[in-house]
Amino acid sequence: MILGMAGLALDLGYMYIVKTELQRAADAGAMAGARALFFPRVTSPPQCAAAQSKAWEIAQANLADGSPPTVSTPPEYAAPYGHWNWSTRTFTPGCSSSSGNYTNAVTIRAAKSNISLLFMGVFGYGPRTLTAAALASMDFVGRLEEGASFAMVLNRSSVKTAPAVTYIYLAPDPPGNGGWYAKAPTNPTSALMQYYLNNPSMVPDIEVDDRVRLANGAWSAPLNIIRDNYMGKTVLMPVVETVKFNQDVPVLGFTAFQITGVSTTGHRYVRGLALQLWEVSAASSQPGGANDFGLLSATRLSLSD
Repeated sequence: MILGMAGLALDLGYMYIVKTELQRAADAGAMAGARALFFPRVTSPPQCAAAQSKAWEIAQANLADGSPPTVSTPPEYAAPYGHWNWSTRTFTPGCSSSSGNYTNAVTIRAAKSNISLLFMGVFGYGPRTLTAAALASMDFVGRLEEGASFAMVLNRSSVKTAPAVTYIYLAPDPPGNGGWYAKAPTNPTSALMQYYLNNPSMVPDIEVDDRVRLANGAWSAPLNIIRDNYMGKTVLMPVVETVKFNQDVPVLGFTAFQITGVSTTGHRYVRGLALQLWEVSAASSQPGGANDFGLLSATRLSLSD
């Protein structure tokens, strides 16, 4: 009896180790696969076939029970990639580039069969099969925390597939491509924009569907601050869709904007590159954006079994 109890403890301990190794393999594969939906960019995302290939490659690079695990698609997910909904925590299988159902997640199952029970085998217990599954996603940003957003917005039409020079013209020039903003019901003013630019940590948090109040004032003082303190920097901007400013509109998403020039006299503008598919750190963003453009949150493990 003592021998049986000792054997059971040793074999259970070893199976726990193998299970942990399988889970590590599945987690690593799913996270690598989720990132491969977007990076490195070879074709237009989502790169579903490449994501599955990378997930399997990385999972098999993590040994379990001394050798590569067998990888497959978890039967409960029905497909190796699909859309993970952060609100409902549900998975829709398939490869889609449609807004709202964009493929952002990869699933994988790692397994080892014929795991020998060194001691319990003496009592007639045969080899065991162990499995582990994981789902990871890399999604468009749904929320920027306090202090993460810049004091300007960009119009949806200015977020390009490839980085392109973009001018945010301010009055009296055509104002349709961008301008100043404040979270409604606060009005954007020159003084408030100066405060935000000098104290970026005080810019309120902002998320998709929040309403923002827009302005296109050609204010020299905040433009001078951008020229003196933000040249060459990449900032994060809310994205809206509107044909005119000086009104309230909802936030559609977010994008990165690399500032390359500022004009503070005459035709006043902020010039830069609107960067598509730009990854930001987990500390400054939360996933769950409904659109298929702009900022991507860091890869996150959504389910692990």
